[in-house]
Amino acid sequence: MIAQELSRSDGGSPPEAPRLHDGVAPEEAAFALAPRVLIVEDNWLAAIELEAALEEGGYAVVGIAVSADEAVQVCQTERPALVLMDIRLLGPRDGVDAAIEIRRRFGIGSVFVSAHDDPDVRARATAAQPLGWVAKPVTSALLLKALAELAGDRGG
Repeated sequence: MIAQELSRSDGGSPPEAPRLHDGVAPEEAAFALAPRVLIVEDNWLAAIELEAALEEGGYAVVGIAVSADEAVQVCQTERPALVLMDIRLLGPRDGVDAAIEIRRRFGIGSVFVSAHDDPDVRARATAAQPLGWVAKPVTSALLLKALAELAGDRGG
């Protein structure tokens, strides 16, 4: 979530960002209040299983992308609160590349949902500042539990 600059009509410095109850800024609470999620997964069956699990858990799926470039494009137009990111994707770029670009350009974090979590991949992925990792195969219950824990960590 990109923080918006606010200006005051009296020419003074911008006011402090508005806070929600419990002192949580809107951009910090967006994940908990508007759980819009992009799924980045090139396996159709895995993608629809993730979509069903998310919808069952009350999340709004804003799209399913099958490549890094498509993921970036969907983030630009839809501005999800979170991206569920597979590592291996269609095309020349992988999920780590996409997550790094999405974090850098839009400030949107990713949770890697992948069977590929060896130490080299994890080391490369640190540049994306991942919000978490969920190992495949993933069940609906495990995914929803991981996301609930993440929302709790983020002030939800």
